[in-house]
Amino acid sequence: MLRWHRAPHASPWFDGEPQDLEGTEREYGPTLDGLEPTFMHAIEIDGRDVGYIQHYHVASYPEYANALGIENAAAIDYVIGDPEYVGRGYGPSIIRRYVEDFVLPAHPTISCVLSSPSPENARSIRALEKAGFRQLRTARIVDQDERICVFEVSARRLVP
Repeated sequence: MLRWHRAPHASPWFDGEPQDLEGTEREYGPTLDGLEPTFMHAIEIDGRDVGYIQHYHVASYPEYANALGIENAAAIDYVIGDPEYVGRGYGPSIIRRYVEDFVLPAHPTISCVLSSPSPENARSIRALEKAGFRQLRTARIVDQDERICVFEVSARRLVP
């Protein structure tokens, strides 16, 4: 995970993340141990772990929910951290399949799925749009701007 965050294409988006193994363990260990309301999964391509993707119910993080003004939603975060797999078209299909296979079954009452990359992260925003998300607005979350992208859920079917 630390290597993925430090990859040249990803590091600008993980500036505030731990920079050593001990810090990464403190930050992500509780999630991986099931002690946090976030569910994290490895992204595997051709038998190789190349990144991770995670989901959570927005209401589980009240500060985030308040900043968004949207509570009945799940959110996802992701990174393809292995440079060999970036820019090759994997992102949109990974995102779409993850929403369908993991997020919706885990959160059966949500009205939408959100992701909030930096407004400057054009590659991530483009992948979300190709997966069926639409840009909603920019919101100030904690101490940074984030571009809120939303995937509407209607009658338990995804609406692109």
